[in-house]
Amino acid sequence: MKPLHRFFCLCAMAAAASFARAGYPDHPIRLVMPFAAGGASDVVARIVAPELAARLGQPIVIENHPGAQGAIAGQAAAGAPPDGYTLLYAVSATAALPLATRTAYDMARDFTPVSTIGTFDFGLFVSAKVPAADTRAFVAYAKAHPGALNFATLNLGEHYAAASFMKAAGVDMVNVPYRSMAQIVPDIVVGQVHAYFGPLVNASVLARDGKVRVLATLGRERAAQAPDVPTMIEQGLPDVTFESVQMLYAPAGTPPGIVDRLSREVNAVLAQPRVRAQLEKLALKPQGSTPEAMREAQAAADKAWTAIAHTYRLGGT
Repeated sequence: MKPLHRFFCLCAMAAAASFARAGYPDHPIRLVMPFAAGGASDVVARIVAPELAARLGQPIVIENHPGAQGAIAGQAAAGAPPDGYTLLYAVSATAALPLATRTAYDMARDFTPVSTIGTFDFGLFVSAKVPAADTRAFVAYAKAHPGALNFATLNLGEHYAAASFMKAAGVDMVNVPYRSMAQIVPDIVVGQVHAYFGPLVNASVLARDGKVRVLATLGRERAAQAPDVPTMIEQGLPDVTFESVQMLYAPAGTPPGIVDRLSREVNAVLAQPRVRAQLEKLALKPQGSTPEAMREAQAAADKAWTAIAHTYRLGGT
């Protein structure tokens, strides 16, 4: 092909791509969810998705692909065409999964950030059977009984939070994986499980009747839903911080114009007082971002995950 012909062909292709993007979206968008319907993240998505759909002028269909700590959903979304019609809902743990275990995809290589949605605060819950009224007392008790205490986990994020605590406090506890919150509750109440590091949204289930205590929160500031509970920082463990960030990704190669529009619309949805009120009732702190800011934050988080993942065998590696 002659150079002049090649130039006009490239111009025509660019014009066609620009036209296609200008008409985006012209059919429904699917949102791949790594958790079962009814979970905290799924509920967040079902609040945000209809508002985002209204702004985009097309329905957003949530597809639940639970299992393998998010790897099933990640693989399904990674293999989708990069055209803006498939999005992945991810949380801190599912985004970090490729760092801790073998997956068929890589977040940095196969996805591009769109926007954060918000964060769930985490807390340290202990059975009332454990003789510790605060975090310092719990650390002292754990050191006096090395390897005798255990902690429950449902996913990689909860294991990471516990591992960060063990590293900072210099204690040794045993991980006991569970499949559901419904299984953890009776075991921690009777003292078969000693501790649980998880979202404060579970506090209403766990801390009722005083059978389970919340000793600390893992945010940098006290949580609005537990203002009387001190942070780990306040109790002498400044390195023990963790929040489960809720995020949206698109497959790598999605046109920047589409990614930018999606990001702007998500942020506009999160700015609506009615939406913020609904999310805050779930103990979520709404917070959007630009794709660039989300990419930088994820890169920093990846360093922290990598530093601790193999030491504590996160993800079973």
